[in-house]
Amino acid sequence: MTATATIAINASSDITLLSDAPVTISGCELTVSGTLTLGGNGGALTLDGVGRLRPVIIVYGTLNLYDGVTITGGDSRLPNSGGGVWNQGAFNMYGGLISGNEAREGGGGGVYNAEACTFNMHGGSISGNEEPLLGGGGVHNRGMFNMYGGRISGNETANHGGGVYNRPTGTFNMSGGEISGNRASGLTTQGMLSQGVFHMSGGRIYGNEEAVGAVGVSFGANMSTLSGNAVIEDAVKLVSDTSAITVGEGFTSSIRIIPFAYAPGQQVLAPTGAPYGPEIL
Repeated sequence: MTATATIAINASSDITLLSDAPVTISGCELTVSGTLTLGGNGGALTLDGVGRLRPVIIVYGTLNLYDGVTITGGDSRLPNSGGGVWNQGAFNMYGGLISGNEAREGGGGGVYNAEACTFNMHGGSISGNEEPLLGGGGVHNRGMFNMYGGRISGNETANHGGGVYNRPTGTFNMSGGEISGNRASGLTTQGMLSQGVFHMSGGRIYGNEEAVGAVGVSFGANMSTLSGNAVIEDAVKLVSDTSAITVGEGFTSSIRIIPFAYAPGQQVLAPTGAPYGPEIL
């Protein structure tokens, strides 16, 4: 079944949409002020924003996303928004696919998480999205982004952070999942860039690249910590003279650090006598 709809979920509503057969809503634009739960229920629900020139879903309340749902076709022309999901409330992603979306005026190709808002990613995939202006092909974060699982892969931007762009006001906690195969096509950009606070205690970051292919991950002025079973296989670049990485006692993976040009080797804080740790390039 195919339908076309502009739907508003008001602040007093708590609605669950489960599809037990293939359903496509074409030209979809959802505005959520209450609580909306989307799931496949054995079928497939596709929300396609084709032709709207706006995000597919704008969240002011709470959005819960489960397997069987695809969010695609978003082509937002709104400044600082998201092509797939523009979150100004709470977004919980347990499954599903956000793919084939674009934010042309700055924001996140897949997801834009606004300041003082929360995006929890437990599962699902954010892939094949684009952002050609500011950065954040997959996720552009200004608020709280907690990644427990799932995959962010194959996204692209012309600027910073093909997979994830964590802005100075943002906090990004990664304890699971993977960020891989994302690309930033500019000459001084990265597959992932964190200018805010970044804590990584699990999960895997690998196969991301900038146009020259040298750097997959960059850290800016705020503190980043690595601990536990976290794995970063990409080269890590420090892009500020105040960049700092703290390597925790439980961190056993080796990483390659490209220091900031004017203070080489000064930004990596590792436990004294640790038998592992960063290799300073």
